[in-house]
Amino acid sequence: RAPGLATLVPLATLATLPTVATLATPNVASAQGGRAPAPGSVAWTTTTLTTLATPAEDRTRLGHLLGRDSTAGFLLRSPRLGPLPEAGPSGAAAGILPEVLLVHNSDIPSADNDGALWAGRGASVLVRGGLAARIGRVTVVLAPEVAHSRNAGFASTPALLSGQRPFTGPFAPPWFAGPYAIDLPIRFGDQSYTVLGFGQSSVTYGAGRVAFGASTENQWWGPGVRNALLLSNAGEGFPHAFVRTARPLRTRLGDVEARWFLGTPTRSLFAAADAAAERGRVLNGAAATLALRSAPGLTVGLARLVLSSERTFGGGLGRALDVLVRHDNLGTGDTLRTDLKSDQLASAFARYVVPGARAEVYGEFARLELPRTLRDFLTAPLNTGAYTLGLAHAWAGPRAGTFRAGLEVSNLEQSRTFTDRPPPPDFYTGRAAPAGFTTRGQPLGAAIGPGSQSQWAALDYFARRWDAGLFAQRVRHQNDALYRVPAPNTFRNDVSLAGGFRGGVRAAGVDARATLTATRRLNYLFQNGTFNYLGIGSVDVHNLTLAVSLAPTGRAHARPPR
Repeated sequence: RAPGLATLVPLATLATLPTVATLATPNVASAQGGRAPAPGSVAWTTTTLTTLATPAEDRTRLGHLLGRDSTAGFLLRSPRLGPLPEAGPSGAAAGILPEVLLVHNSDIPSADNDGALWAGRGASVLVRGGLAARIGRVTVVLAPEVAHSRNAGFASTPALLSGQRPFTGPFAPPWFAGPYAIDLPIRFGDQSYTVLGFGQSSVTYGAGRVAFGASTENQWWGPGVRNALLLSNAGEGFPHAFVRTARPLRTRLGDVEARWFLGTPTRSLFAAADAAAERGRVLNGAAATLALRSAPGLTVGLARLVLSSERTFGGGLGRALDVLVRHDNLGTGDTLRTDLKSDQLASAFARYVVPGARAEVYGEFARLELPRTLRDFLTAPLNTGAYTLGLAHAWAGPRAGTFRAGLEVSNLEQSRTFTDRPPPPDFYTGRAAPAGFTTRGQPLGAAIGPGSQSQWAALDYFARRWDAGLFAQRVRHQNDALYRVPAPNTFRNDVSLAGGFRGGVRAAGVDARATLTATRRLNYLFQNGTFNYLGIGSVDVHNLTLAVSLAPTGRAHARPPR
């Protein structure tokens, strides 16, 4: 199903297609040398698009620790386009070399930072590629994606096992309804599932230090490696208009970078009843970072998202400044508010790459509700909060290689801080916009999802042309929802224990990586013992996940790690 792009993707995108097709004529030598472009022609070559949470980005992050690469722009980032040739009389164009991700799950779906791909049971694949062009100040990237999931059947909720139809819909969990609504299906239908969309496409106009345009690309805000609390590539990108700094703005305090956008996330076809009735959503976001001049290596940032339910494009435009002027609290007394005009998330984050120590520490803290008063913040700063904390250290290994160890913990579970207020809703759920902070049934932020927590550790070795490592992870899934199912108890926590190996090689212009993960999921979907709906005992699932990615190397990542 091709995604609805609403009206935020400008007609200029389609208008440029004939021009781009004209540019795509390889009649000159590449940017690396050759004859000058003939009159009326364009410079043509091939290039890469470095997408989010890829091996190439991972090596860039290692480069930060080793003092080799600049950290500028890394806490607010989108896919990075490789070099284009020097423009000819009619501009410059390049074919974007293709990228492929394949995932196979043996028993149940898996969630990761894999963009538009929903990795159900069986084989799943995502492919992207396309064309880039620069005409004067305008840069056009057409990088469509197609994602396909075999989506084989698996044992999911007890209601589905017994042939019943949950009131939330046949594929939506019954514990996400009412004030806890969210578009987060357990399974994306009962057939194979395919998504075709504009993917990592954008039209950007550069105006000196500022750039603006429209895009469907993913964004990653914050310092996390595994989980970003507001925006990541756990799901696909969504159509949005944007304004952002084209390069850091130098001030007395340090270098400032900023982003603003107004977009329309897409609802899935398998949303729960509350979310399915929603006509449309508008998401307004803004973020800024400061790389402190007085503390080299330290970058701090603030970000905010405001989500509203809107049926018309004109109403959506009226939300363009919500991140500055809109403030709604969750409610008082015993019940959550149901008359909210918007749902909101705000975060503060920081990353410190310790100069000369080959180490970094980072953290992000987010809240569903801004403090109502200074007293409110001082007495309960963690109210409606979530956090990610992490660290990494690199050191020299044998044969001119480098070891790196990393740890990261994330917690999105909510606690009842104020007894005179209702319990906070699950992170990412929606009241004003019942589909919540999701796009096409996957979270906009942390891949672990609402009400979850995770602990992750990894040890990797990087050589010149290859790398290898091992990792372990624990995830407690949707724990806030446990207390909304019948007979909740501590023996029903849905917990995944996972470990595995990963490694990659870079040869013949291809960056190839494979990850093998073995997972034991305890009490799958809160099913356990005598409290199980069907009385069939504890439901523990063993799942084996194999993920393989193939991408062009790009000249920027051909250097050794030290």
